[in-house]
Amino acid sequence: GGTGLLDIAAQLSKAIKENGGDIWTGTAVEEIVVENRKVKGVRIKAKKGSETIDAPAVICNIQPKYWFNVIPEKHFPADYIREIKEDYYIPGLFTGFYFSYKHDWMRGKGIDPRSFAYLPGVCTQRKGFEWLDFVMAQVNWWGNMTPSGLHMFLFSIPLINKKGFDQSHDKSQIEGCIQEAERFMDVNWPTWRKDVLFKFWTNGPEAWGHWRPIGKERPKAKCPWVDGLYFTGDQSGEGVWGGGVDAAAVSGVLTADAVTGKNRAKEIFPFYHL
Repeated sequence: GGTGLLDIAAQLSKAIKENGGDIWTGTAVEEIVVENRKVKGVRIKAKKGSETIDAPAVICNIQPKYWFNVIPEKHFPADYIREIKEDYYIPGLFTGFYFSYKHDWMRGKGIDPRSFAYLPGVCTQRKGFEWLDFVMAQVNWWGNMTPSGLHMFLFSIPLINKKGFDQSHDKSQIEGCIQEAERFMDVNWPTWRKDVLFKFWTNGPEAWGHWRPIGKERPKAKCPWVDGLYFTGDQSGEGVWGGGVDAAAVSGVLTADAVTGKNRAKEIFPFYHL
């Protein structure tokens, strides 16, 4: 098994092997092979050179803006290619980490420490920061993230990076995010400044999916232009909303249903996820 979110991959690996599947790591896909609008397999980069694996179905979990690194563009409509290349955008993630032996952050507020807490519109009164959302978590419960007894609390704030609008390189936006996060902490943990052992923030330019323009549907699990080609990931699949791990889990089951013709998603997930 794995620890925390890594256990998803560990359990998936176990299920694949128990059902006769193979897992190849360190094996780059060079091209998804398509002939006459039908998938024929994948060409991979092996130790001895390129090798083609025949397959009647291929599931692609690459984010949309990188699809055409491995799928020839000629198999897709030109306007759809343009939309993905030009209109899809990639949020970065600005994340702050706060470490303390004295604050069991979530549990001290009566919240299950395994929770992700989402707080939208945290400072609607501050001009220029009406958009600000916090995702908060206490991730030391994963088991190997901190030394025993040290509690780590984090803020994750999505920052948009697209043509003509780049929050991740705007100093005033970065400083404002930190100020609002720590104002939130002042209210909820008044002694945190003297109780925190250390803190730091990281700014990643690409950390959370490839988002379609507002009003556009997500890519379908079953590709409408190439038979046998399927997509999965936190930004693919009809009915999927949100992003990150929960959306990826829903998308994975929807894609499996599209391949097998079953409806496991309805059996597994609560109605509000579908």
